[in-house]
Amino acid sequence: MDLITASTVDLPRKFTPISSAMKENSTIQSILARRSVRSYSQKEVSREDMDTILNCGIHAPTAWHREPWAIRAIQDRETLRQFDLDCLEWIKKAQPSAAGLFSGESASVFYHAPALVIVSGDRSSPFATIDCSLVGENLMIAANALGIGSCAIGFAAEFLKSSDGNPWKKKFKIADNFESVIAIIFGHATSATSSGSNRDASKIIYI
Repeated sequence: MDLITASTVDLPRKFTPISSAMKENSTIQSILARRSVRSYSQKEVSREDMDTILNCGIHAPTAWHREPWAIRAIQDRETLRQFDLDCLEWIKKAQPSAAGLFSGESASVFYHAPALVIVSGDRSSPFATIDCSLVGENLMIAANALGIGSCAIGFAAEFLKSSDGNPWKKKFKIADNFESVIAIIFGHATSATSSGSNRDASKIIYI
């Protein structure tokens, strides 16, 4: 998957146009080009790439340097398949209005991605949710920089918070005092991602 460059992303007119130097900045390119990917090939994400992505994740800002997260990277195909099926069953029971999003014999909460990362936060830390969310963003930006697609899966995080998800929480060795905050799938996109739509600049107000 080729990284979309920042020059292909149209910004709202209210933003100052990006300078040529900024357009060539790889960090800015990766942030502006990141898109949620929901169609993956079955090519594995290499251990080297996953290690790089995860290392970037844990270099996120953290309040008081507590690093109140527990991160689980799952690439075993059978584990992913069974977790996917159980998550689907939970959605049908707990959130039936959303079940239609995943219909058909090939339905998959994880869009058949070959890798899943779950970030859980220590309940005793008042800023765990913020810290873990920052980890998640780092993970996705790093993945995009490596040409790897990603997508946050809210249903998986909610499933792990439920009583139905407790057996999986134990299987993933997530301590009782930790709660899932974000789950993200990773893989190689089957096609180039679109440039996406403009974001609403009116939500930003300078004081």
